[in-house]
Amino acid sequence: MSIDKKELVRRVSQRLTKGTGTVEDMVDATLEEIYESLKLG
Repeated sequence: MSIDKKELVRRVSQRLTKGTGTVEDMVDATLEEIYESLKLG
């Protein structure tokens, strides 16, 4: 099973009872850090 970013944000915002805007910022930052780490090897 896979989910897109919009669905991930929706699920996390429900779990944390936070707004989707806040959660989307957190997801974006997390994915960016993972991407940067992977680029560095």
